[in-house]
Amino acid sequence: MDLNPAEAIAVTKAIASKEKNEAREGLEPGQYDIDALVHIFGTLTVGEDYQQNKTAAMPQIKMLLAAIMLNGISVRAFVRRYLDGEFDVPKEKEKELSKIWKELAENFNDTFSGKVTSKLTAEKVETSAENAA
Repeated sequence: MDLNPAEAIAVTKAIASKEKNEAREGLEPGQYDIDALVHIFGTLTVGEDYQQNKTAAMPQIKMLLAAIMLNGISVRAFVRRYLDGEFDVPKEKEKELSKIWKELAENFNDTFSGKVTSKLTAEKVETSAENAA
């Protein structure tokens, strides 16, 4: 394919979801041969890459479970007691816990690609064969 990266993304974004859904309703089950020349124009905007915590990969849950088990309480009992409100964090410890959480989280940052938005139009280009028909 001789498209540059911006053109390749534009092709995938040119038809809005609403148009795709409406077009799909007009199709019967089956196989369709496609040979269409399409003109796509408009703007494509690419946002800056950004850092975000991969919280699912963070070990806090495993660390918490290990600490609970090392203190001789079952995880089930801990959760039941937590839900009953027995484990409130003292106000003087909240700041310390937040600092520790932030330090841990910084080790699990990942870079994500910036969001791509578009204002594109796709028009079918009539070929001389179609005009003759």
